[in-house]
Amino acid sequence: MCVSWTEPAVARSVACLGAILAMLICPGWVWTQVEPRPAEPADAQDAYDPRGKRDPFSSPFSQLSESPEPSAELHSPLQGIELEQVRLVGIVMNTEHARALVEDHTGSAYVVSPGTQIGPRGGVVKTIEPRRIIIEEYEANVSGKPQRTQHELTLMAATAAPARETQR
Repeated sequence: MCVSWTEPAVARSVACLGAILAMLICPGWVWTQVEPRPAEPADAQDAYDPRGKRDPFSSPFSQLSESPEPSAELHSPLQGIELEQVRLVGIVMNTEHARALVEDHTGSAYVVSPGTQIGPRGGVVKTIEPRRIIIEEYEANVSGKPQRTQHELTLMAATAAPARETQR
């Protein structure tokens, strides 16, 4: 019977025999112990100070509220109504002032002018143009910083009937 050196059992036996032989010939080389380093004193500069830094293990989305809380100081009913529930009904333009008529989901109408606060997130009517009004809000982005968002309400055509009213 002929045994080949490439067979796995023979190769393992030869490798183990070589390791045992190396330990017997050079015992200091195989069993060398590493001396532990003495602990260095920690400097004040090396210490981590978490004050003023974001917690890396907290989600940035946990800081954003699911539904924005209405501000405690509601000056008008418009500040408690979401912008999605408001539609532009009419615009009055003259040389001195521009005013717009908006209607909420219940059918109540309100007159707004530039600077009027609208919506629970502190939205403000920025401009009133002949066919639309621009409302500017500040919403928190992913990192929690306020980001300016502009919303546009467009005047519906006089011939188009609103979807919630039925024609007879």
